[in-house]
Amino acid sequence: MNIGNADINSLVNSTIDAVNSKIFSINNIFSLIDSVATYRPRHIKKIYMFCKQLISANHISLNKGAFQNELLCALLVKDQLLNSFMPFKFRKMTTEQLYRSYEEKTIEYALLWDDKDILEYVMEEQQLSPDSNLNNDFTVIDLAANFGAQDCFTYLYSISPCVTMNTLRKSFIGNDNKIIQTCLKHHKPDTLCIENAVMAHHNSTVAKLIKEYKLNFSWSSCLQYFNMQCFFMKVSVCKNVNMKDFEKNNALIASSLYSNFIAAEFMIKLNADVNETDAMENSPLIISSINNSKEMVELLVRNHANIFQTDAYGRTASENAELKDNQKIGRYLHKIEQQTIGNMVSCS
Repeated sequence: MNIGNADINSLVNSTIDAVNSKIFSINNIFSLIDSVATYRPRHIKKIYMFCKQLISANHISLNKGAFQNELLCALLVKDQLLNSFMPFKFRKMTTEQLYRSYEEKTIEYALLWDDKDILEYVMEEQQLSPDSNLNNDFTVIDLAANFGAQDCFTYLYSISPCVTMNTLRKSFIGNDNKIIQTCLKHHKPDTLCIENAVMAHHNSTVAKLIKEYKLNFSWSSCLQYFNMQCFFMKVSVCKNVNMKDFEKNNALIASSLYSNFIAAEFMIKLNADVNETDAMENSPLIISSINNSKEMVELLVRNHANIFQTDAYGRTASENAELKDNQKIGRYLHKIEQQTIGNMVSCS
């Protein structure tokens, strides 16, 4: 989702088409919006306008928990589109101030908008150094890398080249090449670097990390954040469709975890094992029943998932659905169980 250069109306229309075609669910789209708001805070105005139009076009009522990004929630609450409380730190801010994400004359504001003059002023006022810890466990230079604030990072680095491994990892979220190259002089990239690049949808950087450093990323990092380009990139080099990553998940299991219907359907067409389990002995069907994803459950049942398969606690998919009070899925699976037992009896 290249929200920074997008035409909002056409993006909303194509999103509605994708939902109506059942390529993605509306919850999938909300999760994607949430992650884009987190990783693209400079574009919060466009992200919000897109979200607002999408909600209005689909007559959606939002409740608390629909989004995790505080700034996006604040904007939605302010326009009475989200039934929740306004986060305290945003209560006195106007909509235009919210679009700027942080109060002026703060470290966060200076770094987000790469304003070196404000940064110098605040650092002197608060007696901060580049390696001073902020409230969120970032150092000042870490946050500059995270936001891709090249001018501010260069200034901080000139004061003290205190680049840690965390600074390098955060640089793959900001994705400023000059900052990344500076950090690489101090540390070699690891798995968390490529995971951050995948989650932030910096796919050219992902390809470079794979080629130059032989790094790999998890199925979860691409599917949780709906980076389908990286998903298909990973699938294309798999020698085995049931291959598990370092998190002990395969593509179909991860698709079920994040209710990604298009990825699950694609893997099933490649003959992925619908009954393979994760480290807790959860099959895709069990995971989908817990997540209350009826479309995923129906897809898996149609493709011969074992409805009697149990997890590490001896519970079937229908029992897990009932435990989570997912009544529609529970009733559906119970009906399938009865039909299956009836067929077995008639054949015996």
